[in-house]
Amino acid sequence: MQGIQQVIKDVNGLIQNPVRYLKLSKICNIYNIDVIPAVKLEYNSAYLSGLFDSDGSVYLNKQSIQVFITVSQKARELLETLVPVYGGVVRPSNKNATAFKWTVYKKQDILNLIDNYFHWNNCVSAKNKKFGMVKQFYYLSSIGAVKAPEDSVLGVSFKQFVREATNNLDN
Repeated sequence: MQGIQQVIKDVNGLIQNPVRYLKLSKICNIYNIDVIPAVKLEYNSAYLSGLFDSDGSVYLNKQSIQVFITVSQKARELLETLVPVYGGVVRPSNKNATAFKWTVYKKQDILNLIDNYFHWNNCVSAKNKKFGMVKQFYYLSSIGAVKAPEDSVLGVSFKQFVREATNNLDN
C-alpha cells in the first residue's frame, strides 16, 4: 500500500493526459488523497520525452530529402498542447481522422529540440541515437552532399548515410 501511495505522490500534478488524469482521480479517491490538477506544460518538462519514447518517430523522407520528428496519438488534444510549447503542427495521420500526428519539420525547430530539449530530457529507449543521425544529415546537407553527383566523394558519402539511415530511422 505504501508503494502505491508513493507512486501517486510522485505523479500527482504531472498527468497531462485527461484519460490518465481521470484514472488517477479514481485511485486518489480510493486512498483519500487530494488529486492535484496538472501543471502547465513547459518547455523543460520531461513530458514530451516520455511521449516521444512511447509514440514518437524520426523520419527521413527520401523523396523530399527532409527530416521529421513526430508523435502519434488517437486523441488530437494531447498533441495540440505540444504546438504552443515546442512548435510543429498537428494533422490527421489517416483518412478517417481516427489518429493524429504532431510533426516538427523545420530544420531550426528540429535542431532546437535535439540540442535544447532532448539533450536534457533523454529518451530511455534507443531513440536518442536517431538524433545523432539527424545532425549528421544536416551536416551532410550543409556541405552539399545531398545534391552532389552520386559518383562524387560527397555523393557516395550521402548514399552511404541514406543506407544507414534507412536501417535506423523510420521511413
